[in-house]
Amino acid sequence: MKGLANLKPSWLIFPLVFLILVLIVINLFWDKTGQFFSAFAPKPGSCLILEEKYCNQGKIIDDPTGTGLKLVVFNLPKGAVLFAPVGGNFLINPTFIFKKEDQTISYSGASLVVSPRGNISNFETSYGFIFYKEKEFPENVEDNVWIQKGKAMATISEKNLDLFGPYNLAVTIEKRVEKDGKITFESDEALMESLFKH
Repeated sequence: MKGLANLKPSWLIFPLVFLILVLIVINLFWDKTGQFFSAFAPKPGSCLILEEKYCNQGKIIDDPTGTGLKLVVFNLPKGAVLFAPVGGNFLINPTFIFKKEDQTISYSGASLVVSPRGNISNFETSYGFIFYKEKEFPENVEDNVWIQKGKAMATISEKNLDLFGPYNLAVTIEKRVEKDGKITFESDEALMESLFKH
């Protein structure tokens, strides 16, 4: 106790300054979702769904099962982050079913539904993300709730989607089309090309 009593007040300043600096750093790098060092976390690039370094790797292909739809496929490293390209209703476990000859192939993934009318069954645009999850969805990503544009939705496994070739992510973007009083959905090729242009 005698030693502590002999400490000069100036020695107490250093721990106090250090504590203040730690609090400032935490305040700067702790984002609203509770993720630390978010300033250094991956960010969506110009294609909105992936980091910029992956955006020009997308390849637009025809659905190999002959539906007439287009897909953008990627061969990404394990752990690549998938972001919400727009604000919309996020569905965690949709099943994407493809029929080729006498074979039915199903994949999981995620989908994002954009409905200005506020009715999920009456949507304007649908984003389908077909992939194997590298790990479970983040705790702050819930099923069938609104998700903000730019939010990290999932990380992608290295496992390929055999139906599409040597790719581990396939993306569909479909728009609502009204023709002769009938509502159909078709690939939004213009949007796909603008997001994934080379």
